[in-house]
Amino acid sequence: MQKPTTYHIALGSNKGDKFKNLQLAVDAIYERVGNIKLISKVYKSLAVGFEGDDFLNCCLVLDSYDKPQKVLKVLLKIETNLGRTRSNKEGYEARIIDLDIVFAEDDIINTKTLQVPHPEMSKRRFVLLPLNDVASKVKHP
Repeated sequence: MQKPTTYHIALGSNKGDKFKNLQLAVDAIYERVGNIKLISKVYKSLAVGFEGDDFLNCCLVLDSYDKPQKVLKVLLKIETNLGRTRSNKEGYEARIIDLDIVFAEDDIINTKTLQVPHPEMSKRRFVLLPLNDVASKVKHP
C-alpha cells in the first residue's frame, strides 16, 4: 500500500478578512488535499517587497497521497476559488490568500512550476516562525 507524503504548507493573507481567508484555505486543503496533522499559531507580519496591509501567516502539516505537482495544482485552484487573482506585473502585491509548498518530506524538486524546498523560505521570517511551531525538528534537505 502506498504511503502518504508529508507536506508543509505556508499560508498568508493580507486582504479582506485575513483570518477567515486562512480558515477557508485550511478547510479547502483538508477537503481537497489531505489529512491536516498540525497547524501553527497565526503570526502578523509586515508586507515584504511592496506597500500593503500587514499579513497573517501560518503553516500546516498534512499527509496526502497526491504527488507534489498535483498538490500544487490543487493549492493554486484553492487560491483562485478564494478570490486570488494574479497579475502579470513584476514583484509582489497584496493577496487574499497565498499557499506555498515549503517541504514535501525530504524531496528536492526543481521544475519550471515547482521548487521544493521553497527557495525563499530561509529569507522569510513569516514562513520560518510558523514553520518552527510545527516542524522544529525537521531538517532542510
